[in-house]
Amino acid sequence: MTLLIAALIFVWDLNITVESAATCHETQSNSVHLNQQRKGAVRRAMQTAWGAYKQHAWGKDELQPLSRSANEAWGGFAITMLDAMDTLWLMGMHTEFNEAVAWIEHGLDWNKDHDASVFETTIRALGGLLGAYSLSGEQSLLKKAADLGDILIAAYDNPSQLPSPMINLATRRLSWPGPIRLSEAGSGSLEMRALSSATNNSKYCAKADAAMSKIMAHPHRNDLYVDVLDATSGLPSYDPEAPGGGHVGIGAFSDSYYEYLLKLWLQSNKTDMKYREAWDKATTGFHKELIRVQDGKTFISGTATQGKMEHLSCFLPGAGAFFCGCSPRLLCAGALALGAATSADTQGARNARRDMETARALLDTCTEMYRSTATGLAAEVVTHSLAIIDSAYYLRPETVESLYWMYTITAEQQYQDRAWEIFQAIERNCRADKHNGAGYGAYPNVATPGPLIDRMESYFLAETLKYLYLIFDEDATKMEWHRDKLLTTEAHVIRVTGELDCQSTLQAKASSLQEPTVPAMPTATPDEYSNDGVPVGARIDTRPQVVTSYGIPQIT
Repeated sequence: MTLLIAALIFVWDLNITVESAATCHETQSNSVHLNQQRKGAVRRAMQTAWGAYKQHAWGKDELQPLSRSANEAWGGFAITMLDAMDTLWLMGMHTEFNEAVAWIEHGLDWNKDHDASVFETTIRALGGLLGAYSLSGEQSLLKKAADLGDILIAAYDNPSQLPSPMINLATRRLSWPGPIRLSEAGSGSLEMRALSSATNNSKYCAKADAAMSKIMAHPHRNDLYVDVLDATSGLPSYDPEAPGGGHVGIGAFSDSYYEYLLKLWLQSNKTDMKYREAWDKATTGFHKELIRVQDGKTFISGTATQGKMEHLSCFLPGAGAFFCGCSPRLLCAGALALGAATSADTQGARNARRDMETARALLDTCTEMYRSTATGLAAEVVTHSLAIIDSAYYLRPETVESLYWMYTITAEQQYQDRAWEIFQAIERNCRADKHNGAGYGAYPNVATPGPLIDRMESYFLAETLKYLYLIFDEDATKMEWHRDKLLTTEAHVIRVTGELDCQSTLQAKASSLQEPTVPAMPTATPDEYSNDGVPVGARIDTRPQVVTSYGIPQIT
């Protein structure tokens, strides 16, 4: 009798297991189909944005979507084209990519009598060229990147060792005598190291590394860094008359500096520990100084912006929970959770759960910044009660960036659904063809319907649409996809280089260093899309278990 009961229980349990497996497989199949539909819709949005740029602003910096015209706000070197190229490649828009390569090879000229932002030119133009090169192996793109790098490293030739904020592209004259923002001074090393690795020339990373060392030698309280630095000495500025003087934060003045502490360590194949250690200390500083809870919501603000939160700060979030779809996992995303997901064998492992819990709460707040408005778009700056301070939505990517990291590590569909909500809000409100224009425009007041701002920022193509596409992509949402590559602060794809000797002739010390010409990554080509833009031949993603540290999935 006992054996009979045991047998019946076994059969019942087996049936449940088989039924559960079948249900899980069916759920995954439906999810794959939905993701392909959504990915196709984002790709069509990119075709709309790129088509408008090509028709009305080809070779210029930015599309002005309402007037169907162009501007040269960044120096007249087609910054939208450079910024968008690796997005074109990842989306399988190879015809458009090749047209851009041809123009860049024969039409791009850096000899412009224009004072250009060193920071923006580095992350958008240099990063864009390096991203496109890393995916395609096109040598003409690397040549243009090296030519630009030769101009940009001249910005470091000043007593402070920090890059001057502005440089004249033709004369290499430096300008801007005032304080230097932390984000401007400390956000060039990732791109310069990638350029040194690709060209086998240490002169680029030597200058950028020296700037990082100068900054890192002078932390402020709680291992955070002052928002602005003195342009002459390179030391922290405590001038109360200077915006940001004596203050710490995680917004426009400082955000990508902290991001690059973590990513420089990852770029070195986790060998350059000084960056990881500085990141781990900074995350504790965030909790001590900048993170606040009000009315059940978690916010992060600078000491100069108490009671306010910027959309730019939404690059930081992530999450921490326990169940994901058909397999148990813990959540993490954004910069905080990316740090947690790579914390094995580092000091950060002890705080991984703390960081993920904070990241989850912050991402919930960032999502609520969208859901709380009439348009479904997030304001640029809000109070800790979500009251609007700066009402514009500038097509920004930070929240969808964090949602992408969230889903990449967890496979929990709710984060894809949040990203889809944001994409639909953009489609409803920011398409310029609804105003007799072309492309997409920023939205002036997220609280009320109204006309668009006559400007389409290049990062909308480089970051916002890229993250919205990648979050629905089968391969790019696997942690394995990130083992040999990084996404820069502008979402450009660069390769892990291993440890680099930037003070002498460049030597690659990591045995896993990539070859100079990288094979193209698998991606859908235009003829692999059906008439409605949805790729065919989707595969089921079984998402095998990964190495964990303190129960948190690890990118190894």
